[in-house]
Amino acid sequence: MTKILVCAATALELEALGPFAEGVETLVTGAGSPSTAFFLAAYFSKKIPGLAIQAGITGSFRPEIGIGQVVQVREDYFADLGAQDRDGSFIPLDTLIREKNNPFQAYRLEPPDRYIMSGVLEVRAVTVNRVSGRQEEIDQMIKRLQPDIESMEGAAFFASCMVHRVPCLQLRAVSNRVEPRNRESWDIPLALNRLQESLARLQEILF
Repeated sequence: MTKILVCAATALELEALGPFAEGVETLVTGAGSPSTAFFLAAYFSKKIPGLAIQAGITGSFRPEIGIGQVVQVREDYFADLGAQDRDGSFIPLDTLIREKNNPFQAYRLEPPDRYIMSGVLEVRAVTVNRVSGRQEEIDQMIKRLQPDIESMEGAAFFASCMVHRVPCLQLRAVSNRVEPRNRESWDIPLALNRLQESLARLQEILF
C-alpha cells in the first residue's frame, strides 16, 4: 500500500512542492472538478493510499486569511452545481436529485476520515467551475455560504476520497484575495513556498 498520495492540479505545482519522502506518490489531476474526479478514480482503481493529500493554491474571501497563509479544509461545497430558479436563486443538486450515498451529488462535504494537521487553520471552502471575478457574484457567494476560501477542485477531491474510503487532507495556501479579477495582486510563488514548508513539516510528522 502506498503510504501517501500527494495530488495537485498542475505539474508546476507539484514540482514546486517537492521533494517528497520515500513512500510518497504524486499525481497531476488537472484543473477543475471533472479532471480531478476522473484521474483520482483511475488512480484509486489501482491503488488505495493510507492518506491522500490535495495540495494547491486558493483564493481567500476573508482579509484575516491573508496571502501566503496555509489552511486545511474542514468542509467543502459544490457551490455552483445545481440549478437556477426563476427568481435567480440557487438550487443545490442534492435538492434536485436525492441520492444520499453518492458524495458527488451532495452539496456539503465533510469527509469522516479527514486527517487533521495540528496548528493549521481549518476553513470552509467552496468549489466552483468558474473562479469568481465579479463583485456581484462574490457578494452572492458570501451571502449564501459564508466561505473562507475558493478552489476549482476541492469538493471533487473530497468526494473521490469518500467514495473510495481514503483518509484525506486538503491543504491550500492563499495566493490571492477573491475580488474583482486582478492578477497583479496575486503572489503564487509565496503561496507555493509556504505550502512546500507545510508539506515538509507534515512529512516529518508522518514518517
